Amino acid sequence: MDGRRENPWIGFGTRREKARLRLFCLPYAGGGAAPYRHWGSILGEDIDLVPIALPGREQRLGEPAIDRLEDMLAQLSAALRPLLDRPFALFGYSMGALIAWRLAHRLSQDGAGEPAHLFVGGRRAPGLPAARDPIHALPSAAFWQRIAAYGGTPAEVLAEREVRELFEPVLRADFKLAEQEPPLSADILSCPITAIGGADDPDPTPDRLDGWDQATTGRFDKAVFPGGHFAIHTSNTAIAVLVRDRLSGQTGSRGPI
Repeated sequence: MDGRRENPWIGFGTRREKARLRLFCLPYAGGGAAPYRHWGSILGEDIDLVPIALPGREQRLGEPAIDRLEDMLAQLSAALRPLLDRPFALFGYSMGALIAWRLAHRLSQDGAGEPAHLFVGGRRAPGLPAARDPIHALPSAAFWQRIAAYGGTPAEVLAEREVRELFEPVLRADFKLAEQEPPLSADILSCPITAIGGADDPDPTPDRLDGWDQATTGRFDKAVFPGGHFAIHTSNTAIAVLVRDRLSGQTGSRGPI
């Protein structure tokens, strides 16, 4: 048994114990496992879907969110250790892409090996400057104006002060983490990387995904889908199919992965 029932970091999932590979999915700032809820039926029996439950949301709503990347990596790498008994892949979107990329390095350094594939969505390539000023320390009114401008936040959250007050600490913590610029690692990954973005996303624009090819000595490809920053919602099924196909070894833009 992998102990995931007692592991607060593990959300709902497919629990396919005979699957050849586990796919860990990390959310965007303020998000949870919802974008991955229907992926199990698309990925097939060979992939065990394991969405990550971060503190401060969903079943962990009463816990303080983590606002430092190094703290996140330390706790997350320890929590996932029992589930690394077979090949694994990492998928992260926006903030989750930053975490997934650095987690790949952390797990490798800890002796767990690199992921079979790293998927990074909605996040500019390492080393590029942010296109927008940081927002995590703004006064509340200005903070929520910027959140609304991103799109993707439910209207009921934006409209109700009590709901905003409930979610604001988590969002601020997530944006503080996401707005950190970790130094480029001297160690380059060797696993395949697929960068994913929305055709109409202003940050990152599709061209700002290209530099992810410098984060690995392995294969790299890029996939751009209809939608803006939250293409993970508007093109959700198509992204899940892409992930399935890459993990099944089908042909990508640079040949079989």
